[in-house]
Amino acid sequence: MSKLIEEILVEENIITQEQMESARKEAEKTGMDIESTLIRLGFASEDIIVNRVARITSVPYIKLDNYLIASEVIKLIPEELARKHK
Repeated sequence: MSKLIEEILVEENIITQEQMESARKEAEKTGMDIESTLIRLGFASEDIIVNRVARITSVPYIKLDNYLIASEVIKLIPEELARKHK
């Protein structure tokens, strides 16, 4: 999927080919995935990356910022997992 996301971001002029090359080198150096590297370097926002991944995988993206989640549901998520994914 990383190859596809890379192509989409360049084709849609979200990032330049030079930025992608820089991100690839940084990802190889740090061991991070390309998506996280693009976000960390400020080349693309998390929203842009997540929306493109959602489109590629045909999994809807729902931003939960504006939703109130019941405490019973929150308790179903292990604390370590919640902290990891904020």
